[in-house]
Amino acid sequence: MKIRLFLLLWLASSFFFIQAQQANPEFKPNGKAIITVFSDFHTGIGAAGKETGFGLERAYLGYQHAFSESLSGKVVFDMGSSKLAGSALERIAYVKNAMLSWKKGNFSLDAGLIGLKQFSVQEKLWGYRYILKSFLDQYGYGYSADMGLSVQYRINDLLTADATITNGEGYKKINTDKYFRYGGGLSITPIKELIFRLYYDRHDKDPDNLTHEKSKQIASFFAGYQNQAFSLGGEYLRMFHSQFRNDRNQHGYSAYTTIKLPKDFQLFGRWDYAASNKDYDNPLDIWNPGDQQMAILGVQYAPIKGVKLAPNFRMVAPKNDDALYYITVNLSLSL
Repeated sequence: MKIRLFLLLWLASSFFFIQAQQANPEFKPNGKAIITVFSDFHTGIGAAGKETGFGLERAYLGYQHAFSESLSGKVVFDMGSSKLAGSALERIAYVKNAMLSWKKGNFSLDAGLIGLKQFSVQEKLWGYRYILKSFLDQYGYGYSADMGLSVQYRINDLLTADATITNGEGYKKINTDKYFRYGGGLSITPIKELIFRLYYDRHDKDPDNLTHEKSKQIASFFAGYQNQAFSLGGEYLRMFHSQFRNDRNQHGYSAYTTIKLPKDFQLFGRWDYAASNKDYDNPLDIWNPGDQQMAILGVQYAPIKGVKLAPNFRMVAPKNDDALYYITVNLSLSL
């Protein structure tokens, strides 16, 4: 049933893409390259003093092309750390996006290896992706991209709804089972400067597998305000049945702000609180949810278009461990 549903949606999206090619014969196709690099210099203070050096966090290389007024495509490669223990590979390249997008009026449709909308509103208001991911992405609640379909419809000036169906394994893995991840969100904008967002998704797994006892579910609420002088955002997230286990749940808070300063400077700050129901007093409770508090305070300077420089101070306090302190200078280059 699920495979039939996915095929039906895929055929429907193909129909929309074909129809889009027939609009406005006077339109001239155009495209541009995507080149973005995130780099940094970091040094620890005190107990974290050994962690010092230059880093290359990410490099995005790609191309986006507009076939017509309503149909466009994008392919992006993501070069990041291998994170393989003992491996000589410092960097591995992944296909981050390989997608087609169709937009008509208040309706949009994405298909392929798509960027997901589950935390796109939060990430836009936070505004410093090159320094730190948004909470849902940073603490492993979900993926920034996956293979599937996504639709969005702007109902009116107040409400915008979106829905997604994906493989659920992210952009680094191929599809490994017959189960999908379903998500839906509702964005509410009572005034231009203020936005609220509700989001929920569900990822099923085989109930016959003893390690997959329950479907993983995520719910989040976000509120944000932004004007010409400052921005302020906060979100609460809860993950039920983390790692598809009935006895593993996680939750967290994140709050962030930006104050615009004279010239091309911005002052920013953020605080995260990530928690779970892990029993730290029980040595048999061995799962590692990454419970911690994190705070960051810094200044961004954007001297020219495409260049951002941000010296910042951050504190990371793992659960039941001493806090660690770092001074970092982050750099973002976009061509």
